[in-house]
Amino acid sequence: MAHDRIRSVIPLYEKLIKATPILGVFGHRQVGKTTFLTHVTPNYVTFDSKSTRESAEQDPEGFVDALKKFPSAIDECQMVPELFPAFKEKVRVRKQPGQFVLSGSVRFTSRKAIRESLTGRMMFFELYPLTISELDKRALPDFFTDLLSKERFSEGQFEHLNAAESRARLKSIDLYLEKGGLPGLCFLREKRLAEERMNDLHRLMLDRDLRMVHETKLSLETLMEYLKLLASSSWEGYSYTKIKNELGMAAVTQKALLYALESIFLIRRIPVFGGSKGEIILCEDQFEERCLSQNPLTKSEQLTSLVYRNLRAQFHYRLGAPITVKSYWTRNNARVPLVLFGDGHCLGILVIDEAEPTLSQLRAADSLLRTESRSKVIILSRQCITSKVISPRVALVPLANAV
Repeated sequence: MAHDRIRSVIPLYEKLIKATPILGVFGHRQVGKTTFLTHVTPNYVTFDSKSTRESAEQDPEGFVDALKKFPSAIDECQMVPELFPAFKEKVRVRKQPGQFVLSGSVRFTSRKAIRESLTGRMMFFELYPLTISELDKRALPDFFTDLLSKERFSEGQFEHLNAAESRARLKSIDLYLEKGGLPGLCFLREKRLAEERMNDLHRLMLDRDLRMVHETKLSLETLMEYLKLLASSSWEGYSYTKIKNELGMAAVTQKALLYALESIFLIRRIPVFGGSKGEIILCEDQFEERCLSQNPLTKSEQLTSLVYRNLRAQFHYRLGAPITVKSYWTRNNARVPLVLFGDGHCLGILVIDEAEPTLSQLRAADSLLRTESRSKVIILSRQCITSKVISPRVALVPLANAV
């Protein structure tokens, strides 16, 4: 099919399926889990099918025993928690790796019965929306993984980056800003149809998936308004007071909802450090953010979100050292929106739409460098054409070369 893409996570899948009897594949609805599973497994069933779901509910042990082709993929597993003790017993008796691939649009760890059954018996990974490299049918970049491990920037370090490719890739960046990476939506030509499907998807996730994780009496319309407020103020930092004033929600209610929204892959939470406290809340997908946001983000904010949504795969689709993503924000309002920590290294990321950074942006970079001794800052510009090492710990690179 014209919209099929080879997923960059396949090498990770092939390693993990040989190491564990049960492999979990999680992610946002419409992220492409079904297509992925039907490509990599010989046997696929989904609990979106009512008859299949009822069969599993009525006889969990018999349902699991009937799965003879390995690995067998079972999608939307969170809908039948009664099944998980049967999986637990099956792999206790038969310990061979690669038996089951369990997929879902709800984090299993957010459901107690499932978590207790599978602790220590399952590895997992998250499937993200398509990245720009996947949409362009390119190999997974290693731009951020390579930079994080470097102690300093040096002259000639970026000479291998191709300026012509960078200019050509700007079209892909603009398309990603418009359409995002959810396979079920980004290939639709009609914008209005895509927006309607996204709205229907959100209503399903809030009215079914979220209530599976968190029992709430809030109406669907109130939940939708809450989600729109999150998308409209993502890079401002989360404010419990603002939400309380807008929707009348107590802080304890907001905390429970944030946990639930993260558990169904609608949002990502990035902690703030550097003097200010709090967190940044981002939607999972770029188009999702556009549909929900009532106050359009600035171009630099949109590009920063795009970088975050694309850099994750460069780390998490590889079996390397884990990373932590934070946002640096001082009381004097010096900001480096994305900061990666991993294996003793720190990489700050500033994303700009202009060709050169402003003095205030360079001061923000310098503030982070003073705070974190082993840090560097990469400034990604949508407009610049060639790379430049500003100092041993600060460099300017075309955005298109990073994603």
